[in-house]
Amino acid sequence: MGEYRSLLFATWGLYDNWERVRYIPSFKTGSRPVEARSVLPLLLENIEPRPKKVYIFVADTVLKSIVNSYEEVVENIREYYLRFIDELGIDRSIVEIIVTPGVGEFKMANGWIKVFRGSLSDYYSYALYEICKILSEHSDRDLKVFLDLTHGINYMPTLIYRALKESLEIAALSRSIELTVYNSEPYTKGVEELRTHLVEAEKISPRIVPVGLRIDKCRLLNRYEGVSDEYAIELGKRLDETRLDENLINELNAFVGSLINGLPLALLTFYPDCNLLKERLDTALDIWRNEMEIKRDYQKLMVLRKASLNENFVKLLKIWLASKVLNLSRRYEASLRELHEIREKIFSKWEKLDTMISRDLKEVEDSARANFGMIVDCWKPLRDLGKGGEWSERNFLAHSGFERNVTEITVRSSEIIKGLREAIRLRYLQDKREKVLNASKLGVLT
Repeated sequence: MGEYRSLLFATWGLYDNWERVRYIPSFKTGSRPVEARSVLPLLLENIEPRPKKVYIFVADTVLKSIVNSYEEVVENIREYYLRFIDELGIDRSIVEIIVTPGVGEFKMANGWIKVFRGSLSDYYSYALYEICKILSEHSDRDLKVFLDLTHGINYMPTLIYRALKESLEIAALSRSIELTVYNSEPYTKGVEELRTHLVEAEKISPRIVPVGLRIDKCRLLNRYEGVSDEYAIELGKRLDETRLDENLINELNAFVGSLINGLPLALLTFYPDCNLLKERLDTALDIWRNEMEIKRDYQKLMVLRKASLNENFVKLLKIWLASKVLNLSRRYEASLRELHEIREKIFSKWEKLDTMISRDLKEVEDSARANFGMIVDCWKPLRDLGKGGEWSERNFLAHSGFERNVTEITVRSSEIIKGLREAIRLRYLQDKREKVLNASKLGVLT
């Protein structure tokens, strides 16, 4: 792609007690210090290229007011941080405050106790959702991603780093991505200078974890263990609305398998509907939000999340991001040229898969040339073009999915003028697609 887009992510806790200090950019020789209550102005001045957008992750547990709904929680917290952004002299328009679900019990300045109950894993799952959504919106450029962990507390830096790294590895399937991580020295009262250090700088390598979805009771939400038994049945009905059907799960697992096993034709055959997956994710999020309860009990404010975003939600989210960034669509037929383009775009990042697919596509092309007359405008199984053998899943994987008993070929005469690779078309026999699906899933852990 060539041109990089720059994005900055950060984790923040409460800023009330942050003091004005001189932040010194030890990562950039010759740069002047910046005096502020946060390291953010220093980073915006020294990061190259300057970030187009800043995403600040904060926990909902920083709530400072008594509220009546979770929407009020989020709005109250966003405005609290945007006031600080104004104080720092940063343009609000480049900053997005992302409020993530935390847990714990805290005393407020007005004497009230605020209690947040729910699954701690929700923090990671929701942050991952927001990061994946952000990356999907910037899928047209190579990325330079910056992460500042200076102001994060407790579990926040660890979980944001994990969520960002995992999502970037998926996004790197389709483009070049660089990640740089910063952290300033810890502040203690009376200290006037803090150095901001470069912690990590690397080019992200693409990675697909071979983990798929389980068919049995595959819901995207779980019931939080703190929910009363009398409400459990009613809640269970709502959670069942997030259940995925068996056919969808099988095809999603085949899609994951096509990536890890190097199966370009299977990749197109089982390519998921990105919009459908996003709808399923958003439906689960809507139910999750609607099952949050705000209660007041004397001087105690309770925020209870009755549902939790489970591992199936996370898995589906990662599959959605992969399908989104690859920017392909489901097709049951592909030209040899298209299959080579998929190899170069995706599988060339892994030398072993690239070599294997190149070899198998050449073998298909050689067979087509040798049997040109019998396949012009006529579909023939590859086994009719030469040596065959019995079907086996092992042979399917060993030949990049172009197994001779399940794959058929033709040459479209109308396309020959564009070149033989465009004219040669491949697809799986319709009555063999279940075999192909099951073979493609091999190696995917559920």
